[in-house]
Amino acid sequence: MEPLEQEKEKEEKTYLPKLQALSTHFKDEKGRVVILRGFNLGGDSKLPKTPDGSTWIKDTFSNHLNVSFIGRPFELNEAKNHFSRLRRWGCNCVRLLSTWEAIEHFGPYKYDESYLHFFTQICEMAGQFGIYVFIDLHQDVWSRMTGGDGAPCWIFEKIGLDYTKFDLADCALTMQSKYDINIGGKQNSYPQMHWFSNFRYPANAIMWTLFFGGRRFTPQFLIQDEGGFATELSKKENNDLPEGFVNIQDYLQGHYIGAQIQIARRVAHMSHVIGFDTFNEPCRGWIGSPLHSRQTELKISPPGLGWSAINAFAVSHGLTQRIPKLELSILQLKYIPGSLVTVNSNQTPIWIDNNALDPFEIAGVYRRVKNETHFTIEALNNNYFVQDPKTGAIVDFDIEHLTPFVNRIATNLRNIRSDWIIFFEREAIHALLNPDITHCNLPPNIVNAMHWYDGAVLQLKKVILPITFDVFAGKLVFFLSGIQDMYKNQMQRIHRASLAKGCPTLIGEFGIPMDLYDGEAFKKWAAGVRHNEIWYWHTTLLDMMYNALDENFFSATLWNYTASNFNNAAKGDNWNQEDLSVFSQDQIDPNLPKDNLDNGGRALEGFVRPYARFIQGIPQLMNFDRKNCIFILRYQADSKITEPTEIFIPFLHFKTDFLIEFENGNEFTNLIKEKLYDRIDDQIEQMNTNTIVKLFSNVDGLVSIKIKLPNKKSNSCLLC
Repeated sequence: MEPLEQEKEKEEKTYLPKLQALSTHFKDEKGRVVILRGFNLGGDSKLPKTPDGSTWIKDTFSNHLNVSFIGRPFELNEAKNHFSRLRRWGCNCVRLLSTWEAIEHFGPYKYDESYLHFFTQICEMAGQFGIYVFIDLHQDVWSRMTGGDGAPCWIFEKIGLDYTKFDLADCALTMQSKYDINIGGKQNSYPQMHWFSNFRYPANAIMWTLFFGGRRFTPQFLIQDEGGFATELSKKENNDLPEGFVNIQDYLQGHYIGAQIQIARRVAHMSHVIGFDTFNEPCRGWIGSPLHSRQTELKISPPGLGWSAINAFAVSHGLTQRIPKLELSILQLKYIPGSLVTVNSNQTPIWIDNNALDPFEIAGVYRRVKNETHFTIEALNNNYFVQDPKTGAIVDFDIEHLTPFVNRIATNLRNIRSDWIIFFEREAIHALLNPDITHCNLPPNIVNAMHWYDGAVLQLKKVILPITFDVFAGKLVFFLSGIQDMYKNQMQRIHRASLAKGCPTLIGEFGIPMDLYDGEAFKKWAAGVRHNEIWYWHTTLLDMMYNALDENFFSATLWNYTASNFNNAAKGDNWNQEDLSVFSQDQIDPNLPKDNLDNGGRALEGFVRPYARFIQGIPQLMNFDRKNCIFILRYQADSKITEPTEIFIPFLHFKTDFLIEFENGNEFTNLIKEKLYDRIDDQIEQMNTNTIVKLFSNVDGLVSIKIKLPNKKSNSCLLC
């Protein structure tokens, strides 16, 4: 008999089944395998909306107590339009960004209730559009004051650091101080994609080492807590401290987790909020590194200055240093120490009381040797951060510092809601080099949420052809086919790591710069060219990335969707000259109808694509041939699962009607084609709609389905 095919002319329900991270897949409450695809929302959520915290604007951060993140990622009155667009593009999940600073910028335990209410409303609206949410308290290189985003500024005073001196002392590289918007474009004073090098600078390294290693490496560094969550957290593990005092590690982690909890309490009733990211791209600081190491041992050390811990301690106390600049070696295919750069020629200390001993001096890491006219820095134990100061045992950052922190987060979040999924991240570079997580003692219901990027494309903002280099495999790669294989091989390594741990994978971040080749696509757009060929390289790269995701049945959230993005080398996502957003204000064509939700999109053909979002059984193959517009799904059906497989079919690729073929002639599969209507200004839009194909098998067995165009020709995917 022929499979039953029915047309349902109704809007899809927004009910979302609860999810769990079981074995190597997400599964819903009926047992279906779930694939989550969506976006990081949004790139500018790292920054205050009022006053505008965009990093291209000069800022001394003097107003850090009186900022507001209300309006990030977009205003409430704009939310329906943006969520409608995300839904149209096949999004069923967002990694929703907030920051510690957004919640606790007023001061210790002084939470921004207005922002928390706003953020809760954004979470709630996502569910109304059928979108799952997991929440990320984002950070990059610690804080806005140290070249990134994340922590509130008042933390520095608690540590004894003067953030107003970071720039003068060359202890942080910030766009706000180094970049001149009046000149625009690329500037040597603030090299593009160098923000990541801040993790080696003194202000960053000090904070990270204390955050993850304060109890071990500066046990005497106690700080008075205001009687809040940090004290409660500390007492669970250490009762020997004076009343009202906690170690600096517990103070910092306690306030971070306390900020997470403020959100958690407000969204716990929302079933579509499935969990929390632990910590975006954590950093170990100096933990595990000798004092004289320049941290260039890794094969993919990023460019910038090659700071050692001793350099950093010296500069932090006002000494001028000569530090090698890391330069790309073609022979070694990595960044190595090169020419020397003079740092802190102003001889400016960053410690508030520079005459007092800092926490590391007190701990016996180094000492200042004073002469009649000056002083020098003397290392007392080059391996202080390599070996436990008490036992001499070799330190393992993942096992002894990162994992306990993750378990702290999981325990406290699950005290609020026990079924939340924890999205786990290791350090970004270390995880890319070796994605193994079997050594980490992680809590149950956890997901490997590591990040993955094509480092060469991200750093150079161009495609290196015909020859590029696979850093992880240590071999040359030839042509686009080689890059496709490289992507698949790298993701297979991640897949094997998750299989060994017995957890699902969700690639928390991946993506490409939209300003490839000095923004060539933007220039053509400004000249009036609207054909999708201007996005050729973007579409090609994204297509290959999604092919690699499909091969491994990975869930993933693309970096990123930024509602305030502009085609401007200084602005982009409004953060540190990054421009990875798939949406831009400058891509809105005023000649298109207002209700065209694709308007504003970039390189849509690369990421708006068919995929199976629910599978009634175990997936075996998922593949989309973009050029020929053919989608194939194979899975082993489980008749005990009472809900159907659901496949998202975008109008963008399948503009005309499409054919559905069962390659194995499975006559026991019922089929329904259901329209997924757009919502525009609370109205249902019935033109140019996407489709959900639903399949239900009432017997066990292999289901193999092919979806294609009737004429088998490549489908033009122009905006319309």
